[in-house]
This record gives sequence, structure tokens and C-alpha cells, in this order.
Amino acid sequence: MLDIATGGGDIPIALWRRARRRELAISLAGCDLSPRAIQFAREKAKRVGAKVDFFEQDVIAEPLPDGFDAVICSLFLHHLSDEDVVRMLAQMAEASRQLVAVNDLRRSTPALMFAYAATRVLTRSDVVRVDGPLSVRAAFTVDEVKSLAREARLDHCEVSRRWPFRFVLSWWRDDHL
Repeated sequence: MLDIATGGGDIPIALWRRARRRELAISLAGCDLSPRAIQFAREKAKRVGAKVDFFEQDVIAEPLPDGFDAVICSLFLHHLSDEDVVRMLAQMAEASRQLVAVNDLRRSTPALMFAYAATRVLTRSDVVRVDGPLSVRAAFTVDEVKSLAREARLDHCEVSRRWPFRFVLSWWRDDHL
């Protein structure tokens, strides 16, 4: 499995922990544009003994390495333009033998109101108070994500709403069974 825009590597490290507890053999990788994020993720994985391969990758400008059963991405789409979302989804599908899964924010008026209120109540950080609502404004609606996925040729993808204001896009290769 490959985690796109892995940041600090939280998702692949958490998956490694779960797989280890269940005695499952799993190969995990994470990529990010930021050398600093990759270094942080590597150090974090080393501290806990997680066997995760982290590498630098510009997922918009460079083709992804192939051969992964699943390529996932969490909370990154809302940072991209429509054109870059289409390019990235197409590359994720190309690199995956079976599954593409994307989790992100879902834009709506209630989501924006919630982000505004929550960032005022839960933090004193000016950065969070600005970034939270901006991220929701930059997010996509479910219909927009479906349209972008069709442009990327992820036909028959499913986009489901998740609580409170998220969505999950999942696309299985037709021949995965």
C-alpha cells in the first residue's frame, strides 16, 4: 500500500501497528513532496520499529511507482486545483493493482460553520483559526469529486459521505476480483 502526501507518516505507521497485532504480512510505503516531512516520518517509524518505506515524490509532476495493491490519500485533495486532482487520481489508478481510496473534507455551509465555530472554541492558534475554514472553503462537494474522478477515468467509483463533513472515494479496478 502507498500513502500519497503522507506528511508525518501517521497512516502507514498506524496500519503497520494494526497489521503487526494481527500477524499480517503487509508492505507499506508513504510519499510526500516535503523532504522535511519524509525525514520526520522516517524518524517516527524508526522510533516505533515500523517497517514503512518513506520517499520523496511530487505526485502531480512525476509518475508514481507502480505495483501497489492499494494507493490511498487522506486530507490532501482540498489543497489541489481541479486539474491537479484529475492528474493525481489518474496516477493513483495507474499505480494501483486493485484499489484507490481518498478521504477528504466535504465542502458545505454547515461544514464551514462547524469549522469556524470549532476553531474558535477548541484552539487559540491563529493559524488553525484561519486554516480550518479556508480548508473547508477549498474542499470539494461530493458531486465535484465524482466529476473529477470521471475525468480521471475512475469509472464506477463510489463517493460516500462520512461524519461529520468528510467523504471517501473508493475505486476498484474492474479485474480486481
